[in-house]
Amino acid sequence: MRTVSAFVRGLTTLFIYGVFSGGAVLNGTLIYILLIIFIRDPRKRQLALRRAVRAGLRFFIFLAGILGVFRVEAGDIRELQGLRGAVIIVNHPTLADFVIIISHLDIHTNTMVKNSLTHGFMKYVIRHLGYVNNKSDFTEMRDAVAAGDNVLIFPEGTRTRDPAALVFQRGAANLAIREAIPLQPIFIYCDAPGYLSRGFLSLRVPDHVPRYYLKKGDLLRPEEFLETEKLPSVNARHLTKRLEKMYNEWLLNCSNRKNR
Repeated sequence: MRTVSAFVRGLTTLFIYGVFSGGAVLNGTLIYILLIIFIRDPRKRQLALRRAVRAGLRFFIFLAGILGVFRVEAGDIRELQGLRGAVIIVNHPTLADFVIIISHLDIHTNTMVKNSLTHGFMKYVIRHLGYVNNKSDFTEMRDAVAAGDNVLIFPEGTRTRDPAALVFQRGAANLAIREAIPLQPIFIYCDAPGYLSRGFLSLRVPDHVPRYYLKKGDLLRPEEFLETEKLPSVNARHLTKRLEKMYNEWLLNCSNRKNR
């Protein structure tokens, strides 16, 4: 019976991948072109495109839940609607994290994207979404915050390598320190270790329907992490270690609760 259930969920997983790919093409071409034609103001067009992307991702997650591919418990993340001018940091256990997070956040959420995504056709969509390149300097990110956006960063720089001991890069801490920008932590935990950690098109499914749990941390304001007598690089190092400790403790607690 378990084999039949796994087989069915493998098929629904394949179907949901098709929906995601088709939706990405639709948002990336038809909606993108229509918005360029009918909305002339760059900022209004940018927010409209983000709204369209968020709506598509919400439908994708709804469908994934209905079909038993994976489910999301958003917790108190919706309380962040209306947040402006912050650096949002999220750990990165699976390939679905960006989809899940963006679908639950305000449209005034910018994102740091890999430089490789800014080439080819996607560069036009990313440019109109206003997303910042991870190879750019702080000027681009500072301008995004000044325009009223939050900047979403996965401080691991890639998907989680060791779930038992996260290691963060200092980019997010450096941005918060040097520009005196608040930090908003978001924690994400998947109760199926290894799920979607390597290949998005993998049809290997866990014995149960994977479930994602989201939680917002307390907003860290600049006065809480700025030590004025120290160099920015030293402050950034200390802040990064503090964040690593906070995330590792939360994930350990999640894992312990699951194993009880």
